[in-house]
Amino acid sequence: MRFPGYFLTIPTILLTMSALAAAHTQQLPRRGPAERQLDSINRSLNQQQQLRGQTQQNQFDQNQMRMEIQRNNQLLNAPSYGAPGTGLRYCPPGSLGC
Repeated sequence: MRFPGYFLTIPTILLTMSALAAAHTQQLPRRGPAERQLDSINRSLNQQQQLRGQTQQNQFDQNQMRMEIQRNNQLLNAPSYGAPGTGLRYCPPGSLGC
């Protein structure tokens, strides 16, 4: 007769499952002052890192715009030899050199 063994196994499994469920629902202990201070420090460091990244991005963008303005000014002030729109350069008569 194997039936009594099965009847003892089922309650054991159910008891084990209920103990695991009870252990799973227990709350973690409250955090101590040192852990809260550590969390605060980590948040502060993360904010500083984000601010530093934004500052670096702004500086990069400003430098890019400054370079573009300088490049445009150089192109506008460059001497133009040749007929406009042809892309050819030649020395006009009487010039000292090209």
